[in-house]
Amino acid sequence: MGLIMKAKGWSVDDFALFEELPTSHSQDTLAFCQGTVQAMLNIGVHPTLSINNLLNKCKAQLLDIDDDAIDQLVDKRAPCWKTEINPGTYSGQKNRVRTFGTRAILVASSAVHQETAYAIVKAIYDNQKRLKGNHPALSLFPVGEAQKGIEGLKLHEGAEEFFAAQ
Repeated sequence: MGLIMKAKGWSVDDFALFEELPTSHSQDTLAFCQGTVQAMLNIGVHPTLSINNLLNKCKAQLLDIDDDAIDQLVDKRAPCWKTEINPGTYSGQKNRVRTFGTRAILVASSAVHQETAYAIVKAIYDNQKRLKGNHPALSLFPVGEAQKGIEGLKLHEGAEEFFAAQ
């Protein structure tokens, strides 16, 4: 939340009420549904049951997070990237929602053998359909995009070998 507020030039004083509510026991959802909270930021994967509940039970609406301030935030933070929540991701959602997120990075020790690392990366890419079938958030980046956002991290030799062969 702090990153977005800083990017937008906002402070807590810009809001009549500002609270960070725990997601445990759905306190944030309850506060929204009861009208105590009028807007909330969800950080997580999509689709998720909590957002579906907000949309269907509490008449929530997804809003775009896409402007110059967010563009600058994404440009300055390598793990961040622009993304969209496609229509139909949630029941009743008719429009595309522009937002941003972070990339997940699989990290392995350099002690992992090259063959093992290669086999892990290969298994992940060979099973893309199966992964995506388990949850849309497990959709993989195209091989050419998979190495972006890892400045400062050295690609494991086994992963290098896999990507070089593609």
